[in-house]
Amino acid sequence: YTFDRLLPEDIFGSNEGTLAGTAGWGVGIGGGSAQGLLLDGAGRVNLGTVSAFDFPSGVGTVEGWIRADWTSVGYNPCMWADRNGGPTVWSLHLSDSKGTPGFYNGAGTTFYVLPGGAGTNWHHVATVFTNGTASFYVDGNLIQYGAMARALGAGPGTVQLGSAAASTAEGWIGMLDEVAFYSTALPATAIQ
Repeated sequence: YTFDRLLPEDIFGSNEGTLAGTAGWGVGIGGGSAQGLLLDGAGRVNLGTVSAFDFPSGVGTVEGWIRADWTSVGYNPCMWADRNGGPTVWSLHLSDSKGTPGFYNGAGTTFYVLPGGAGTNWHHVATVFTNGTASFYVDGNLIQYGAMARALGAGPGTVQLGSAAASTAEGWIGMLDEVAFYSTALPATAIQ
């Protein structure tokens, strides 16, 4: 999902997205004419139920570029998720202080420490999960590796970018760009 054509389009598959709420466009990670998804906490992109993004094998990677623009919020904004209230397969959040990313699998959250916090700069983030473990990378560096409370939750979930549900729950405030889903656990060299 590059957003450069002002569409939430899946450039490798058929899982097109739909803008919802106040989601719009802004200058993306590439600068110039490159576009990214601009969110103010009340918008998102709905991808719907995508069985491949449930990662039924328990193995996968979700990665992309984020920019956290809030100064103060009373919740942990969600980058991207495969959940909708009921079934939760997975979701990735950043704490309101911008210093603690968290990977939620419906039973518990694996928290990481982001040295120096996210600030308002662009950062590349990736979560790699392999049947009960999760690795979190920021800007190509492994931040933490550890066991999750359980393997990924049961699907099907509803996939969205910028929200923890097919609503504005825990809406992202800032930018998202170049979001990608892989059915394999990418090695560190690929993430770097």
